[in-house]
Amino acid sequence: MKPALLVIGPGRSGSSALTAVLALRGASLPATLLPPGHGNPQGHFEPQHLVELNDEILAAHGIGYWDPIAIPLAWFKGAEAGTYTSRIAETIIAEYGSRPLPIIKDPRLCRVAPLYLAALRQLGLAPHAVIPLRHPAAAASSLSARDGTPPETAELLQIHELLGAERHSAALPRAWSRYDDLLSDWRSTTSGIAATLNLSWPIPPEEAAGPIRAFLTPSLRHHTKGAPAGPLAEHLFAATAHGEATIRATFEAARFVLDEHDRLLAPWQSTLRARLEPHAVAQADERAARETEILNFRTDLARSAREREALHAALAQYEAEIARREADIASLRSSTSWRVTAPLRVLATFLERVDIRDSGSG
Repeated sequence: MKPALLVIGPGRSGSSALTAVLALRGASLPATLLPPGHGNPQGHFEPQHLVELNDEILAAHGIGYWDPIAIPLAWFKGAEAGTYTSRIAETIIAEYGSRPLPIIKDPRLCRVAPLYLAALRQLGLAPHAVIPLRHPAAAASSLSARDGTPPETAELLQIHELLGAERHSAALPRAWSRYDDLLSDWRSTTSGIAATLNLSWPIPPEEAAGPIRAFLTPSLRHHTKGAPAGPLAEHLFAATAHGEATIRATFEAARFVLDEHDRLLAPWQSTLRARLEPHAVAQADERAARETEILNFRTDLARSAREREALHAALAQYEAEIARREADIASLRSSTSWRVTAPLRVLATFLERVDIRDSGSG
């Protein structure tokens, strides 16, 4: 089976830079990329249509990307998951065709990866995982700065995504890649990934060196410091510096605690949502009413603007007519006939005054 790469790791972990560099070494990006945005001016390097599909999958579970909640593993064995797997496979075909070494990157893979593993295998592709790593304090700080996420929520999301990435890639050939290592020595980083995954890059380093150096600008080194990460995030990050046995044991222990915490917390969260729903509905109704008022105001404003423009146009026409008539009068008064008949006009005025006086005396 031909290999396919899944860049599966937390957001703001340097996954965009890693994906771009691997693409410059010859991995195939999708036909339709998510446009650059705030926080990623050089690009996200994510397949836009698959990202949209991933958001749809999360929404089907009542969550969004910023909710640090995992999808229950049992769901991936159901009919609905099978439908999504087929749609993912169709989108992969449309976006990547038969190009070699397709690379799919999206932090949402930390939660929906089982669907992609099934879809890639249906297409005769062997999934390989590359897990980007960044110090949790820097990653959480970057996420908070970009999205306004509270630091604790950003850290919790990082932990959940990292645990999901490890869980869903455990049965795959996988390589762990640190962001700082990529920025300081991309050659060793890409060579190490290839060696770990037992694959070769289509583009040799000598050919890729220029474009990669141009891409890995100093501006990529931002949010190097932030609020200190908590002990759990630090513990998980430290474990990734050791072998697979340490990684698996450490992550499994942490995942057991968080899974149990989520299970116990779920009923209370449901109760809280039900309690807050009337208030949320009232707020939504109030917001809709205000939006309607704003829309009506804008409609009235647009109508007034059109009426003002019509009045200005009419005034311009009147002023043009006055100017034309004044020009005609000026032309008449400068004519020879006007000068010749001037005595007659004086006489006519005199006779008119005499007639008025005589009429008054009679």
